[in-house]
Amino acid sequence: NQDTVLFLGYTGSGKSTTIHFLSGTSFAKTATDHFKPVDVRNQECDKIRLTDKVTESVTRFISAVPINLRDAGADVYGDDAKINIFLADTPGFFDSDGAEVDVANGLGIVNAVRNAKSL
Repeated sequence: NQDTVLFLGYTGSGKSTTIHFLSGTSFAKTATDHFKPVDVRNQECDKIRLTDKVTESVTRFISAVPINLRDAGADVYGDDAKINIFLADTPGFFDSDGAEVDVANGLGIVNAVRNAKSL
């Protein structure tokens, strides 16, 4: 029951990488034009796996990473309760493991939406 930003999109679209970036992770470009983390500042990001294969599903369940918006460099005004939020990584649409996994992932997303304080 937290203020949450839920990241949705296709498998390989960059949801996990975006959460790492917004959480303060620094990246280096690889020889294959992908980005790999070189400095993970928010240790909660350790549970958010990254891959350099766009078609490979690596996120198996919803994982939420707490961040402080001010620590992340955002200009926050007003309600202090909104300073601490969660960035929630979700499995991608059209999971590489098939339609049954997509259905199960969809149910998990519905539950996350129901349990969030705000999205």
